[in-house]
Amino acid sequence: MRRGRLQRDDILIVKDGATTGKIGYVDSGLPLPAAVNEHVFRLTVDTARAWPRYVFYHLLSPTGNHQILEDYRGATVGGISQDFPDNVEIPLPNLSEQQRIAAHLEQADRLRRTRRYALELSDTFLPAAFLEFFGEPIRNTKGWEWEEICELGKVTTGGTPPTEKPGMFGGSIPFLTPG
Repeated sequence: MRRGRLQRDDILIVKDGATTGKIGYVDSGLPLPAAVNEHVFRLTVDTARAWPRYVFYHLLSPTGNHQILEDYRGATVGGISQDFPDNVEIPLPNLSEQQRIAAHLEQADRLRRTRRYALELSDTFLPAAFLEFFGEPIRNTKGWEWEEICELGKVTTGGTPPTEKPGMFGGSIPFLTPG
C-alpha cells in the first residue's frame, strides 16, 4: 500500500474507464488512512514549487483536463497512461500568487456546490408539496372523487401545413413543435 496510500493535499486522477480524467482532491473530508487502487493516479505536489490546490484547480479546468485527456488511448476500455504528465503544462506564478488564486477558486467552487445543493433541495420540494396538497393518489388518502380528463375538457391536436405552401409559414402565428 505504499504507492497508493493517500496523504492530505494529494490530487487524484482517474486513469481509465467511464470517468477517465476526473479529478479529486484529498482534503480533511476524507478520513485517513486511505488508499487508491490501480485505476487512479495519485499526484503529490512538491509544495516548495507549487501550491497543491492551485495545481488541482488547473487540472480541473477545461484546459488542464483537456491536456490530461490528450493522452487518452484505447477504444473499449480506454484510459490515460503514466506518460500523461508529459502533456500537461501549468502556468506557475510565485507561491503566494498561487495561494491567492487557489483561495478565490475554492470560494467560487464552494458557492457552486452550495448552489447545486440548493437546486437538489428544490427538486424535492415539488413532489413533497404535491403529496401535501393532493395526498397519496394511489391510495386516495384525501378521499376525493376522481374524474377522467375527458370529462373536464377537450383534447385536440394541431397540424403543420405542407412545406410546399410557403404562404403558410413566416406569419404572425408561431407553430409549436416538440423539437
